[in-house]
Amino acid sequence: MSDKFKALMSKGTDHMMHFDFDEALEVLLEAVELTETQEEKGECIYNIGRVHERRGDKETSIDCMNMAADCGNQKAIKFLKEKFDIDYTPEAPESSSISSEAAEGSQAVTERSHWWYMDVAFELINDEDYDTAIDCLTDAIFISKTDEEFADAYSMRAFVYVKKGEHDRCIADHKTAANYKDKDALEALQKMGISYTPQKPSSPIKKNDKITYDNGVYEGDTFEGKHHGKGKFTGTNGKSFEGEWKYGKQHGKGIYKDANEEYDGDWVDGKSHGKGKRSDNDGVYEGDFENGSKHGNGKFIWKNGDVYEGDWNDGERTGKGKYTWPNGTIYEGDWVENKRIGMGKTTYPGGKIEEGRYENNRLVEAIASSPAKKFCGKCGNKLNEGAKFCGGCGEKIG
Repeated sequence: MSDKFKALMSKGTDHMMHFDFDEALEVLLEAVELTETQEEKGECIYNIGRVHERRGDKETSIDCMNMAADCGNQKAIKFLKEKFDIDYTPEAPESSSISSEAAEGSQAVTERSHWWYMDVAFELINDEDYDTAIDCLTDAIFISKTDEEFADAYSMRAFVYVKKGEHDRCIADHKTAANYKDKDALEALQKMGISYTPQKPSSPIKKNDKITYDNGVYEGDTFEGKHHGKGKFTGTNGKSFEGEWKYGKQHGKGIYKDANEEYDGDWVDGKSHGKGKRSDNDGVYEGDFENGSKHGNGKFIWKNGDVYEGDWNDGERTGKGKYTWPNGTIYEGDWVENKRIGMGKTTYPGGKIEEGRYENNRLVEAIASSPAKKFCGKCGNKLNEGAKFCGGCGEKIG
């Protein structure tokens, strides 16, 4: 089992537990390509099946679990029985690769219901993942329609707050559940020595709300007093964000602006994450982001005309990429932390080519090069036969 495979599996599971299902599938499908044994493949496909089940895509989840079971994964057999009441007898694996249907899922994904969130939250509580359970229960509250649904979700969230030692929040949720006629919540409050008279419940969801802070104003949708849905925050310091929010953080599509920067694209948990376009004092970047940094594949155009297109890692040029200077010089090859390190090729405007191994932006070991006498050593311009000076930069020849 390679280190990269283990890292991808861990990352995919983390995305799944935080409901970033598209990200989880992308990472786990990459992991499938690195599997070396049937055991590894079965574990990976099992997790892909779990992602589809949590998305509400029952049909694709079953297909994945069948494939995982065929690879010898016992958890998949148990999952099929417990979740779908299916007794499955494994068969010999027919293919070495996962099908495109299993990769993408069916076109029609069932809308997640209140009870789906409650069920997932229960699993998370059993796993002692209390923070994610609270997020899940908050989602359940947001889509609740009946008094019973509100009461159950608030009561369960109160229980989780007890586990986290957040007693003030626990009491607040018990009181809200009691407002929705939950007798167990009233009893819980009484056991805490708190006397409470239920009140008429008010909706935690507000449209076109307005909240004024010391540093700015928010106008838009709110949930439990937090920015949630669509809205705009305008700061007194000139900063602004307009777009989608989730429990007080930018989440979804949105545009951020300040005096030096503008970002238009995807957000997750208050950070640029996904596809987006960022303009700042240096230039314009368009491509992939992760946790607020350029990460993945993207293109940056500097104000001086330099262009880089290729791989990024945590905000730096790392991986494979192509860099073009305004004079037409092009480097294509390996990068490490913004430096040309590894194998690459430089093509100069006059046609001169240098190819080989680079260290700290310099060619240290050539494996191919055009004849030196035909090109200027300074600018790479092609020289006329018998020339004493370069016609491109004026450099003396010889």
